[in-house]
Amino acid sequence: MELEINNFGAILQYGLYLEQESARFYAQAAQAAQNAGLRHTLAELAEEAQRRQKTLERIRRENVTEMILTPIHDFHSRDYQPAFQVASGDETLRNAAVAVEAVKARYYSDARERTELAEAGRALGRLARGSQEAVEALTSLTLG
Repeated sequence: MELEINNFGAILQYGLYLEQESARFYAQAAQAAQNAGLRHTLAELAEEAQRRQKTLERIRRENVTEMILTPIHDFHSRDYQPAFQVASGDETLRNAAVAVEAVKARYYSDARERTELAEAGRALGRLARGSQEAVEALTSLTLG
C-alpha cells in the first residue's frame, strides 16, 4: 500500500494497514509453523496486532481535529513496506516475522518523532517498543 503520509490522520491510517496485514500474516504463519514455540509466538503476535488496531482507532477518535491540522513532511509509506509473505520453514517464517516487526518498530518510532501531539506520541512510542520487544522475543526462540 502506497500512501502519502502528509498529516497525523495518514500516520494512523498507515499504522492500521500495517496492523491489519500483520494480524493476517501472523495468523497464516502460525498455521504454517512446525515448531510449537514459534507457532505460539506467531499466534500471540496476531492477537497483539488486533489489539494494536484498537489502540490506533482510539488515538484517531481522540485526536480527530488534529489529524487534518497537523501537517507532516518527508514521510513516505514506501520506506516502511514489510513483506507479508508466508513461506515454508520455521527459520524462514521467523525471519519474515522479525523483518515485519523491525519495519513496524521503525515506522512507529519515526511517526512518534513527527507528531506534536504528546499523548499520541507516547502511544506511538509504546507501539514502537512493543515491536522491538517482539523482534527480541522472536530472535531468542530456539527452533529445533
